[in-house]
Amino acid sequence: MLKDPVLYKKLFLFFFLLFIVGNICYCSEKRQNEISETIKRWEGKEIVFPCQSTYTIQGEDTVYYNNNHGKYKILTYVDTTGCTSCKLQLAKWKNFISKTDSISGGSVDFLFYLFPKNMKELFFLMKRDRFTYPVCIDEQDSLNLLNNLPIDDRFHTFLLDEQNRVIAIGNPIHNLKIKELFLKIIEGDNKSSLFFHTRAVIDKSGHDFGQIKKNCPYTASFKVRNIGNSPLKISDYAVSCDCIQVEIPNDSIAANDTATIIIKYQTDKAISFEENIQFFSNSYPELPTITIVGEVTYN
Repeated sequence: MLKDPVLYKKLFLFFFLLFIVGNICYCSEKRQNEISETIKRWEGKEIVFPCQSTYTIQGEDTVYYNNNHGKYKILTYVDTTGCTSCKLQLAKWKNFISKTDSISGGSVDFLFYLFPKNMKELFFLMKRDRFTYPVCIDEQDSLNLLNNLPIDDRFHTFLLDEQNRVIAIGNPIHNLKIKELFLKIIEGDNKSSLFFHTRAVIDKSGHDFGQIKKNCPYTASFKVRNIGNSPLKISDYAVSCDCIQVEIPNDSIAANDTATIIIKYQTDKAISFEENIQFFSNSYPELPTITIVGEVTYN
């Protein structure tokens, strides 16, 4: 029996740490095995779609959507329980769609199946993020029930071939490696994809408005220059606050030409702010995010 209580405590702590480390390694290995088994189980499996799939744009129109013209399909299923905005990540999806279109010439179909918790919140987020891509509101959770999708929502996005067979699985929005995998597979069948790329720069990364008055509009302009050798098209943008309005060029910007982006800020609140504007285009690398800062006063 140990006489020294200090030595006893040290030995206890040592073996306790060994136990914790051993369990962490075991859990980590177990988790990796579960991931590998999930991937193996789904690769090559055919996804079955519901017979009746109703698509809508921002909840305002029921639209017919033909999703059978592309060589590939990217299907994502979202159960919007919990933090709906966190799960949807619509601004990141817009960016990913734009990037995929640029390397594939628009030959990839995107299928969004949403099992809604709160329809009103769902449509609000689509309007807030200017998400105009058709989505299927799957109120009966039919896609999940037909295919018995994995419980882990990291495996609710699939890259499919023309026969709806799974080529790759994983969420390209939350996992950069999955994003690179999807794009490499798509780009591998499109040797002329570089034709769709160009490169652009913006003259400054942000603007400090300083102290400004509430309820008064303020603007800042930015010069975007196409330094590539094919036309640059800025297709859309996403803002971090409704108090921001953005004017982007309507037409493509020719090689070596310059155009102007105008950012307007106005609010009725007296606050200090730091807001971001993200752009979606066929530039590679992507156009940088612009940050605006300032302090709104009462006077």
